[in-house]
Amino acid sequence: MILHLLLSTALFSSFTPDILLNKHARNFRLQSLTGKTFTLSELRGKVVYLNFWATWTKVSKEELPHLAALQKKYGQYGFTVLAVSVDNHKTKILKFLKKHNIELITLWDRKKRVARRFLVETMPSSYLIDRNGRVRYIQKGYDADRMKAIQSKIEFLLSEPTTRKPAPPAISYKPVMAHQETDHSAHRQVE
Repeated sequence: MILHLLLSTALFSSFTPDILLNKHARNFRLQSLTGKTFTLSELRGKVVYLNFWATWTKVSKEELPHLAALQKKYGQYGFTVLAVSVDNHKTKILKFLKKHNIELITLWDRKKRVARRFLVETMPSSYLIDRNGRVRYIQKGYDADRMKAIQSKIEFLLSEPTTRKPAPPAISYKPVMAHQETDHSAHRQVE
């Protein structure tokens, strides 16, 4: 039995995020910092940039503003950035976002379950998901020079047709700054 456990652990650790390429992204449900629940499947029909980050990574303060700029530029065309923090404390995330004036849909993966589902092995890590829900590109780490290439990939995926019903209009996904007051009763809960 011990040998079986050792083999299972070794086998699982040999998986890399690359096995997810061109496969349907694994669905998940997480709450935003403002209390709204998001599922990946509700964004089907949009191009999604799923970014896993943490306040303790030095490059997050460089990367997240780039992602916010991409959201602003392409959001009206069916593009959404989901910034998933794996930090242990919500207050650290809120302070970080406020300090760097970052305006993105920010989800909290406190128990790191979603990060494990996506086999995240580097912080930050990002997954570019097409309108049909397939992982088309994986970015491990952050490199400012690669942002132009990522932008080209986003534009390419936005030009592709979808085979699924589009997600609701972008207006329902308007990001709220983490430090703003929010009426949580106005947010639709997804079951």
